[in-house]
Amino acid sequence: MENREKLRRLFCDEQLDKIWDELQHVPFDFDDTGEYCLSVDFYIWEAGTSQIEIWYWFNSMYLEGLVKRHFNNK
Repeated sequence: MENREKLRRLFCDEQLDKIWDELQHVPFDFDDTGEYCLSVDFYIWEAGTSQIEIWYWFNSMYLEGLVKRHFNNK
């Protein structure tokens, strides 16, 4: 079994929503390359992790993806 599938079984979408909501209050700053990165450690991510990397993780973990879960205005 792929690691992502193992992780997906550990989290339901409601648990991911809780982490996503908390993430909205975590500080981010631009690094030297202009990438938007975590300023502090947060759950499994270390300070300096790019916002895009975190969003990709959420996208892979949600059953229907991040965009459909949080950015679909329907």
